[in-house]
Amino acid sequence: METQSKSNMEQVFRDMRDLKTVSLQEEIKDIELLINKRDILHADIFNDIEAVKTMLKNHEFEAMTNPSADSKQVSEIRKKGIELEELKVQEKLNHWRDVAELKKELREMVKEARDAENKSNILDSLME
Repeated sequence: METQSKSNMEQVFRDMRDLKTVSLQEEIKDIELLINKRDILHADIFNDIEAVKTMLKNHEFEAMTNPSADSKQVSEIRKKGIELEELKVQEKLNHWRDVAELKKELREMVKEARDAENKSNILDSLME
């Protein structure tokens, strides 16, 4: 009976360990997915900003070649171009911060997974 109880206890420990390991691995995959999605979002934002900048440059060119164009209008278009450049710089910073934070969290999860694996190995050796 004692052997049966010990075997059941060992199985409970193994199940708990496996559950924790699976949970940590899922969290790691989720963080990696978030990093990838943030990279995609960053690229999309940059592409959108570049498209708007191109459109603004076309409007600026049209305004400059139009003899009846107002210099105030050209100036306003240039101002919008500068604002777009500021948005690009802000997006670069936000992207860097977001990815750095996610990578920090990823490192913590990987460390926790390694620690859990080490503890699991120790427990396995003690149960043998």
